[in-house]
Amino acid sequence: MMKISICQIIICFTFCIGVSNKANAQFTYANNEATTNNQIVAPVLRISNELRVANTFIPTDPSIGTLDNTGYGINIHKTSGIGFAFNGVHQMVFKPNGNTGIGTEAPQGKLHVSTGTFGDAIVRLEADTDNNNESDNPLIQLRQDGGQVGINIGFSEENFGGNIFGIGTRYTNQESWHTFTINTSNGNVGIGTKNAGTWKLAVKGKIRAEEIKVETGWADYVFKDDYDLPTLEEVEKYINEKGHLINIPSAEEVEANGIELGEMNKLLLEKIEELVLYTLEQEKNLIELKAINKKQEERLNNIEALLKQK
Repeated sequence: MMKISICQIIICFTFCIGVSNKANAQFTYANNEATTNNQIVAPVLRISNELRVANTFIPTDPSIGTLDNTGYGINIHKTSGIGFAFNGVHQMVFKPNGNTGIGTEAPQGKLHVSTGTFGDAIVRLEADTDNNNESDNPLIQLRQDGGQVGINIGFSEENFGGNIFGIGTRYTNQESWHTFTINTSNGNVGIGTKNAGTWKLAVKGKIRAEEIKVETGWADYVFKDDYDLPTLEEVEKYINEKGHLINIPSAEEVEANGIELGEMNKLLLEKIEELVLYTLEQEKNLIELKAINKKQEERLNNIEALLKQK
């Protein structure tokens, strides 16, 4: 049995009369409802209020009208839900448990999108199609614990900045919009900051890693013959005047600008290699001094021997 609750009902092309050689619908009216046990077939069915599918549907024939998943149309079933069929396949279904399927008749979640064994499953959210209002943005909000905890994913000019994709967090009803951002114009990534500047990765906070590889130049030029190694006197004079080593930034510069890891490692190696050269030079001087001392010791021994003979 099918019930149609109406304020006003118009079945175009026919009403209460069967179409395509079908029997008359023969409605029974009571309490502002039109009821029939017969099949209704019409090119257009217009309902001003509500369509109810009774639980007394015949299980072997659960569909409304002639529209079923063997062709094109809409199926409404008391236990299977609502399905939109196209070319013999349900392209969209709404299940009684609230699950919605697009491309699948058996959705496993509140929204399940599938292309089956062929094609890409693409979900698209779009806003500001005329590029006229940058404050209209596509944004996904995930919430739990009564809305106190969650994630905001997408675009928000007000919170992330213009044309910035971001992931923001929500905890105890407090929003944070600088957790993770990507500048779509240059691909620069910010973690803990919404402004990555000119850096490919800008992090505000501490980083822990098992290994970091930095590709940069190295300081082996120190060992080349044409390297201008400053003398220790020059190094001492520079330290007294500047308060830091040659080619090494001052504490004030580091505090203001930070350091570039690759460049600083190169400069530190430069100083280590200079120390090696100083040490090697000092080793040569020590060997020469030892040779001189040995000769002087031999001379003294000879002199002492001569004095004893007298």
